[in-house]
Amino acid sequence: MSSDAVYTPGSWVAIGAEAGWLLVDIDPSDAMVLKCWSLLRGGAEIDDILDAVLQRGLRAVSSFALARVSGERRAVVVRGAAEAVITIAGADQHVSAVGVATWREYPLPDEASAVALRAGTAAGGAEAALSPGVTLASSLRLALQDTPLTPSAAETPAQALNGSGASAASAPRQAEQPAPPAEPEPDSMSWVAAAKPARPLADDAQVYRPPPPGVASGAPDTGAEGTGAQQSTPPPATVWSPPPDPVSPDTTMSQPAVGEAPGQAGNMVQAVRCQHGHLSPPTAVSCRVCGFPLMGQAPVMVTRPTLGVLRLSTGDVVPLDRTVIMGRNPRVDQSSGGEHPHVVRLPSPGHDISRTHVEIRLDGWHVLLTDLNSVNGTVVTPPWQEPQRLRPHEAVPIEPGTVVSLADEVTFRYEVTG
Repeated sequence: MSSDAVYTPGSWVAIGAEAGWLLVDIDPSDAMVLKCWSLLRGGAEIDDILDAVLQRGLRAVSSFALARVSGERRAVVVRGAAEAVITIAGADQHVSAVGVATWREYPLPDEASAVALRAGTAAGGAEAALSPGVTLASSLRLALQDTPLTPSAAETPAQALNGSGASAASAPRQAEQPAPPAEPEPDSMSWVAAAKPARPLADDAQVYRPPPPGVASGAPDTGAEGTGAQQSTPPPATVWSPPPDPVSPDTTMSQPAVGEAPGQAGNMVQAVRCQHGHLSPPTAVSCRVCGFPLMGQAPVMVTRPTLGVLRLSTGDVVPLDRTVIMGRNPRVDQSSGGEHPHVVRLPSPGHDISRTHVEIRLDGWHVLLTDLNSVNGTVVTPPWQEPQRLRPHEAVPIEPGTVVSLADEVTFRYEVTG
């Protein structure tokens, strides 16, 4: 079964993993949540999960919907006000427990392509990608075949950025200056999903509106060396400088930061800690690293941890412990203050990547991506969503699993680490 899943936020507790999901009307701090999470993560069968849900009797949990989507006994189980919707050959089949004192079980046919679990009230709001763990939801949709689900908020038609009716990905690329043809994509990019036509951000897309603090110059890339606005030499920072030609395994790919970045100790955030010691935002109901449930913990003030890494198709890995500036030959404004950003130089044989192409900035627990008016653009592909082309100088939050393509030459993936 595909692990593809989306959900709509709500007040019921959603618990699950690839083997199955449970949507239940219960207090998130109930000990049953942790028990069910352990069972579902371990691939427990339906009877074991029902025993955990109903261990205090039928009156303790009035409504729930369970989908076991792998193993020998694939089925949905509903009780009370919950409902399941099974999609077969494009038609929806509704399963409810109306008039049933206990619960109703319905097998999932092999030809079913998707199943949805719904709370008692009608689901509203935009859908978002769902990862294994625990969250609050009013509905879930799970793929039963290899056809990816598309969140409803992303189902707007693709719009052309160039005004010609062509998709953004098919728009002509503009070389910044004459150069030989770009080299074939290296094997290290094989993990990137197959290219899809990119669409611009919808008018109601989530965009971080506060103005950036001026870490990057933001000046348009003119393409020619020595032209455009004069920029100062960047302050000491970690710099990744991949050589333009294939390198031997013992070639040094990075140089360490010069000194400690001042002001890092001042990046304080509220956090909760899971039983494995990982830190998460105080609003999280499951650990951002391991998915372990977070219930009833009081938040504490801590120095913000590294929010993850950017794993580049070039093989480099950049930690998200401060601002990151990427480009063919990136520059940073010396007036950026105390923080020394990571400056990442990217190979661009065809000069399609702009000198200073994108900025990745941290704001609390958020990772914000900004295209710095690059010539050939930046395409973002969130998990289980269609590619979207960024508008220049708009900071957009990205979530773990997002893949970012810079001028179709270099890509990186945002990953959460321990």
